[in-house]
Amino acid sequence: MRSSGSYLARIDVALFSLGLVVRLISARTSPISDCDEVFNYWEAVHFSLYQKGLQTWEYAPEYALRSWFYVFLASLPIRLFGGWISDDRIAQFYLTKAWYAVVACLGEVWFVGGVRARFGPVASRIAHSLLIFSSGPYRASVELLPSTTALFCGTLAWGSWLRGDFRTALYLGSFSVLQAWPFSAILFIVVGLDALLSKGVVFVCQIAVIASFTLALMPSLAFDYPVYVGLAETVPVYNILVYNLGGDGSKSELYGVEKWDFYLRNLLLNFNFAFPLSLAGCAIVFYEDARRGFELLRVGALSDKDASASSSSWRTPLTALAATSKFKYLLPYLVALVLFTVLSPHKEERFVVMAYFLVCLAAAVACARVETLALRRVLVVSCVVCALSRSYGQAAYFGSVNDLYSKVSRMKNVSSVCVGEEWHRFPSSFFLSEKSELKFVRSSFKGLLPAPFAKSYPSNPKHAFNSENRVEDDRYVVDTLAECDVLVSSTLHPDELDMYAPSRKSLVCVPFLDAANTPLPERAFYVGPSPRLAWAEYCAYSMG
Repeated sequence: MRSSGSYLARIDVALFSLGLVVRLISARTSPISDCDEVFNYWEAVHFSLYQKGLQTWEYAPEYALRSWFYVFLASLPIRLFGGWISDDRIAQFYLTKAWYAVVACLGEVWFVGGVRARFGPVASRIAHSLLIFSSGPYRASVELLPSTTALFCGTLAWGSWLRGDFRTALYLGSFSVLQAWPFSAILFIVVGLDALLSKGVVFVCQIAVIASFTLALMPSLAFDYPVYVGLAETVPVYNILVYNLGGDGSKSELYGVEKWDFYLRNLLLNFNFAFPLSLAGCAIVFYEDARRGFELLRVGALSDKDASASSSSWRTPLTALAATSKFKYLLPYLVALVLFTVLSPHKEERFVVMAYFLVCLAAAVACARVETLALRRVLVVSCVVCALSRSYGQAAYFGSVNDLYSKVSRMKNVSSVCVGEEWHRFPSSFFLSEKSELKFVRSSFKGLLPAPFAKSYPSNPKHAFNSENRVEDDRYVVDTLAECDVLVSSTLHPDELDMYAPSRKSLVCVPFLDAANTPLPERAFYVGPSPRLAWAEYCAYSMG
């Protein structure tokens, strides 16, 4: 007879293999959706490797919001394997994303193994299907963003927590909070509270002290202290908290505000039917826990009916409920959703990325409760098909930008590539040749653009930075025709193209969806060829 251990190991290998194929496809085809990924992280990685890149205000020593230890970790795939595989920087870019794909798959397999142990094999299989195919984690799992690191830590921590391994779960949570994104503490507070009940105060405090020293203080002293000046400034997580929660109020609203229902709409797009199923799953598990809790309290009250009314008569059943509760594993998802919806008018998709795996778990629990096998399969297949439609549509409609920059990088005699209206879609300096640099021409954007890292970094005597998103004129070229060899723009911006019409000459163009003139559902999902799709061209123009 085959042992259950070897059987489960083969299942995990199969799940990892399937997930890796899907994640590698995402790494190669998914467009970059957040310019913060490029300018706050890819550019810093490029600078750390090649002493060339674009600096945002967050890396200025007077603000010090970004950790160079995090940048070092992100650059490790290229440092370790880049030279063996290829000297081509675009290949190194995709190597890093492939590394993230591997880490994502390891976390996902560990997570669904924990789900199997706590929620059963049916919920485990459904959770894995939703996790690898849903368009939210499909794209987010290969992004170079702290929210993605928090997602990795979440899947690994929950996989450990579901197995009863509090120590590993708390260390992973500490890393997420101290080195990735401090606001991921919203997820891990419940893990800490459960550990307090199960293991005691000494256990939790011991881990907190060790984690603070090894994951925050030591890396900051080693990587950030040589760059940033002053003790407080060497701990970027402290500076992030002060910036966002300081007494003068958060400045995040400078970067846009959204309506209260932003996350509801976003989760519906990225998870389709799985999102309402996740809310149903939370309600189901809460009801089951509440019913079990009332029963435990009733039994506890009956057994202690002759005792005096003290907390001891309630402590045992409540502790038992906390130990057996399943809702505690889903609660951080609801807390994060409510807090990010209510507390800040500045909303971005990446804020809830850390909880994506819990959306899949809650939806899987709801599907697993459906007793009719055919209906359960219809629900899961519908979620997967809609997710594939969205992911393929995003790649087909907007994924051509990287291909265009790949072609520009191979052009000869190009020392300066300029962008204006399309500055936010630049895929990073990995897509420029060694002799090229990115420059900015004036456009309708009236905010702070990044500036080239100085060789004398952390000082940057040629460029000023501010935290108010205020325009700095030194970012722009003075004479576009003289300083730009190539201009990258789109027919979405006819005013910009008309400005340079006498001098520009099209070198290469790729199709790009005109989302503003394409109605739903076509712009959100791939539904096949349709006359309702409005196309534009994304082009590189010679300015000579």
